[in-house]
Amino acid sequence: MRNFIKKLTIVLIAATMSFAANAQLEEGDLTGTVKGVVGFGQSYTNFGAGVKLTYNIFESFRLAGDFEYFFKKDFVSMWDAMAYVQYVFKVSETAGIYPLIGAGIAGASADLVDETFTDFMSAAGIGADFMLSDKISLNLEFKVQFDKNFDTRFIGGIGIAFKF
Repeated sequence: MRNFIKKLTIVLIAATMSFAANAQLEEGDLTGTVKGVVGFGQSYTNFGAGVKLTYNIFESFRLAGDFEYFFKKDFVSMWDAMAYVQYVFKVSETAGIYPLIGAGIAGASADLVDETFTDFMSAAGIGADFMLSDKISLNLEFKVQFDKNFDTRFIGGIGIAFKF
């Protein structure tokens, strides 16, 4: 699995560097992202999928909302729905990095004991966008989620974003 991730990272970096798209951020831009995620904490790791919608309020300042579902593992499935504030720092013509801070709700279902938990949460992290064309970009994010019912969780994600 590690070799696969290393090879995938190298291919994605090479693909990103081979495109010459202009990473212009404009007020009013709307972007949708489909992503794969992995969540890990003090005692639990599971994979999932998510969607994100991003709207540029100003040139580099944007709002984002996302939903992530973590597939069932050991009879437990999890999800979160979050709203974020992001500020994009353009580092090249084809790339930008951004800090993110947000809040939302998280839930978990445990089939074995037939219980469901839902709680308020907050998150902070960092992300990066790499333009593959003028309408498509590669998105990477890493964030830490804090809430009172679950362990502190670390979430890593990779996705493809489509500009509308």
